[in-house]
Amino acid sequence: MPRERSLRCVCKPLRVVPRAAMIYDLVTDRYLPAPPLPYRAALVGLILDGEYVYCIAGEDRGQHRSDAVYRIKRTELMVKAADGQK
Repeated sequence: MPRERSLRCVCKPLRVVPRAAMIYDLVTDRYLPAPPLPYRAALVGLILDGEYVYCIAGEDRGQHRSDAVYRIKRTELMVKAADGQK
């Protein structure tokens, strides 16, 4: 009988969690700086429901998950991103 391989991920813990994010504009084919989140988190989930963009959870420090939720109007987010280009 063949032996199963044991796999493990060797990763360094996340030490600094950024607040910065980028928005990809499909029309102009470029990235725009997004306004910073009100909390630091990496690997967040983003959901667009039509009017609002929700930023959900993420890793707020090394190997620790956040339960934070933030929402912003899609139009407000795009205006702030465009203003960041000036």
